[in-house]
Amino acid sequence: MLIILTVDNLRYGLDCNAAAAVVTLADLKKGPADARGLEGTLDYHGETVPVLDLNRRIAGRPSVDHLSTRIVLVSVPGNDGRARLAGLIAEQVNETAAEIPGTERPGALCLRGVARKGAPPPRDINLEPFLSDL
Repeated sequence: MLIILTVDNLRYGLDCNAAAAVVTLADLKKGPADARGLEGTLDYHGETVPVLDLNRRIAGRPSVDHLSTRIVLVSVPGNDGRARLAGLIAEQVNETAAEIPGTERPGALCLRGVARKGAPPPRDINLEPFLSDL
């Protein structure tokens, strides 16, 4: 199962197994401007979670604040080897889709291109380099 989201007006799927939760776009504790797309931090059940705006990181523009703009929380390995959460802001996070047979990569931190009618899918985007230094 994939969570469908939009980055730079292109549709992608994120493996549901990679997502710990999907939360509404919340007020973030802002830090200094960050070239990596870091928007700030979120307090999620007492844990401070860094939040990255995928549109800012990939397309150079911030995500538009719509009702369907969400923060997808994913588990990433920390510097100490233990898992920690990171947030990904994306637009149009409002549907899921079944896996395409033969493309399953359970738990992969990868955005998989989802084709729109009459168009080829965009290239997959590996999220691990974006999240490794948060």
